[in-house]
Amino acid sequence: MFFNVLEPLLDKTLSLIIQLPPHFTENKYFESLQNMVNRFDNRFRYALEVRDSSWCNNKIYDFLNDNKITLVWSIRDELKTPHIVTSDQVYIRFIGDRSIDEIDFGKIVKNRDTEMVDCVDRINKLQYDMNDHKVIAVAFNNHFAGFGPQSANTFLKLMDEPEIKDWSKEIKQNNTFTKDFQKRISDFTF
Repeated sequence: MFFNVLEPLLDKTLSLIIQLPPHFTENKYFESLQNMVNRFDNRFRYALEVRDSSWCNNKIYDFLNDNKITLVWSIRDELKTPHIVTSDQVYIRFIGDRSIDEIDFGKIVKNRDTEMVDCVDRINKLQYDMNDHKVIAVAFNNHFAGFGPQSANTFLKLMDEPEIKDWSKEIKQNNTFTKDFQKRISDFTF
């Protein structure tokens, strides 16, 4: 039933993300992960985001590779997932540490260029070394640097790609960026 609802996504290149809770460790939950993967509908693509370092080992990388599941490169303050490629996709999530208060959203309050440059360098090397990567997906949240959409624009500039949109106009029109300004990610669709 679940996969039937998702059928409209079949022609998309998106991955369904499996985000494990931080307390899920490899030694306790690997068998559960295997059982879950055995029930996957193979018509879809999948990405696994781990939030405990115990998952960062060759056994897991081999398992993901064998099952064509993307290991999410999580750029988090408490855990940075190794930049291991386990499928024909790369999925990078830039996640903040929640130290930025919501009232400060709407502007960059932390310079996180170092993390972005590191990922850009790795992507460029991947594209040079291997031509079979079809999709590179990158996501930012506001806690990463203060304003996810502007972080995305900075990342695009680092990749020598054009910015998506100049967000400063929307912020100026609203006088300030409040938590009422953005209620959901679709508020920033283009």
